[in-house]
Amino acid sequence: MAQEYVTLCAPGLMMCAVINCCRSYFSAQVGLNPIPQGPQSSLLAVPCSMPLPQEVVLPMTILTSVSMFSSPVLNHTLITTLNMGLSGAAVAYVVEESILLLVCIGK
Repeated sequence: MAQEYVTLCAPGLMMCAVINCCRSYFSAQVGLNPIPQGPQSSLLAVPCSMPLPQEVVLPMTILTSVSMFSSPVLNHTLITTLNMGLSGAAVAYVVEESILLLVCIGK
């Protein structure tokens, strides 16, 4: 039973690694928009092409929202409605990670 679960979850674990890299990338972008300070601030105030924090928070909010809403639906459908049990939980995990990866790449 455990072997089947791990075998079914394996693709989801690989996708999880890529999604975590995307989340780390989005998180790292928040602090990159420098705000000039001090008496020379007017001389240093040049247009910055770095994303603003709200542009970075939005993708992470979308990822979290998709995960929050898709997980219960997938789990209930595959585990209970289709009577797949533990295999359904593994398949639901892989499907959820696939959706998150598509959303992450789509950004």
